[in-house]
Amino acid sequence: MNKSCFLTATVGILLGSSAIAGGFDNSYFPDDIFFGKSRIQGSISRTEINAIGKLTVGGTTKTTNDIYVKKISPVGGIRYNINPSFSIVAQTHKPYRANTRYDTGFFNSVPTFSSLETQLDTLALGYKLPMSSGQISVIAGMNRFNGMGGFGTDFMSGDVSDGTVDVNDLKFKESYFPAFGLGYEIPDMAMRVSAMYYAESKTTAKGIISSSTSAVAAGGIPTTGISVHVDKMVISPSRLHLHAQSGVHPKWLLLAGYIFAEWGRIPSLIVKKSSDDTTLSTQSLFNNNAHYFYGGLGHLFNKRTRLTSVFFWEPLRDEPLTGLRTPSRGGVSSALFGASYDATKHINIGLNYSFIHAAATRIEVATPAQSGVFPASNGHKFAASLAYQI
Repeated sequence: MNKSCFLTATVGILLGSSAIAGGFDNSYFPDDIFFGKSRIQGSISRTEINAIGKLTVGGTTKTTNDIYVKKISPVGGIRYNINPSFSIVAQTHKPYRANTRYDTGFFNSVPTFSSLETQLDTLALGYKLPMSSGQISVIAGMNRFNGMGGFGTDFMSGDVSDGTVDVNDLKFKESYFPAFGLGYEIPDMAMRVSAMYYAESKTTAKGIISSSTSAVAAGGIPTTGISVHVDKMVISPSRLHLHAQSGVHPKWLLLAGYIFAEWGRIPSLIVKKSSDDTTLSTQSLFNNNAHYFYGGLGHLFNKRTRLTSVFFWEPLRDEPLTGLRTPSRGGVSSALFGASYDATKHINIGLNYSFIHAAATRIEVATPAQSGVFPASNGHKFAASLAYQI
């Protein structure tokens, strides 16, 4: 058996497509394309999860969503080994793509929705240094990051909604940041130990306020059409991804990894009026950094079929939560089960399914004063991948 093929097909296809990405794809940048043989690969995944709970403000309790995520996440990349020493890699994907919806007519100044869609393009060079029992890989690249987001806020008069104030099409200015990697491989053992580091990305954003007629008439609410902006902020935090794997038997492979993401660098999103720099809204985002762990195994079922199982765990943090963004506070785990099949000598097809679990959440917000409990909830993720070996 050629174990290097086992490495490429099992880990490169299944794991790279969506295994490590977890429930919300908010911290993992796919990096399997930086290693292995020349190939073109791509994947697409669909994630859905809905967390419903009760929130109390001023003695009034209402049932609402805390998370409602339904998204499609594509990834595409190409790796070409120019010669035994040098390689070039290009990849594009949407690392953050989510829609969160809350009940309209909710509570005064409580968000009604938030949305985010981003695009990350990467171009990198790799250099291999042969060793007596393996090879060392050095990677250096540049990332281009852009995206668009938005959010809404509900304004109330007693228990009656005066309408919503929305900031739609909050366009982020294009930004660039570097990435570096180092890996050690023994292909005959399907063994790889690697580290990838991505620097943080800072940018600014501009958008337009859209208010309902009733909200504007209530007074003190910005008029529709006003230009707004976000001062320079960290839009993508720095992160470190450590990965280790090795064949332990002709038909079995073990893998494990750790991801650190510095989300604490993005505590809030401050939206200001462009004409006079007046602060219009402050949206709480992330309070702490994130730590993600995963482990799993691969199995060569027969000459063409490979099976993979991976468990992903993001420890609970921010408890109680001080905002309505559960994906930012951890407590998410997922179990992936997948298979890949060599359709031809050059083509590999992969399918996998992830069961996602979000832990129960307590909410304690100071302004406006609110508290609540969101029970544990479950979600699902389906992914398909395709690779062509050049």
